Amino acid sequence: MKKKYFIIIIILFETIPVFAQEEGQAKNHFSIGAESAFPLGLFGEAYSLGIGASGQVNFAIGKQTYVTINAGYINYFLSKTYGGGSEGYSPLLNGIEQGFSRNFFASVQLGTTFRTHGLGNAFTFSPGIGIKFAKNFSALIKYIGQIKSAINSGAMGLRAAYTFGK
Repeated sequence: MKKKYFIIIIILFETIPVFAQEEGQAKNHFSIGAESAFPLGLFGEAYSLGIGASGQVNFAIGKQTYVTINAGYINYFLSKTYGGGSEGYSPLLNGIEQGFSRNFFASVQLGTTFRTHGLGNAFTFSPGIGIKFAKNFSALIKYIGQIKSAINSGAMGLRAAYTFGK
């Protein structure tokens, strides 16, 4: 499964130059990021923390507007009350990122999260706000919501990323 995501990301990254760029328009770029997630509510009772990584391709469609494709892996640690151990989640999301100034942006992504250990997948939505610290570094604070069979789970997440191609 991880190999499939890697291949998809490489193909997407290789297609970036195909998109035409207008003068003054932002550039397409790719980022890799460290992810952390802090489960909330009932999800927080079962899991203590999530840690992982993701890759994201941003396709410029305006001066500060991008279509995003994000794939990653987050390992959630089960609390000792539930026997300990961990469980992996692989989100595959797409969405929109909108810049509001040089340093601030907002993001909304929708997609599917594939769960390991035979638990199937869940519809996932993730709105967030971010800040760019430098040309190639950014941080995004986001909510990660998942819905499967009318069961909701949520977490507050943080993505710290390094951007290539800017």
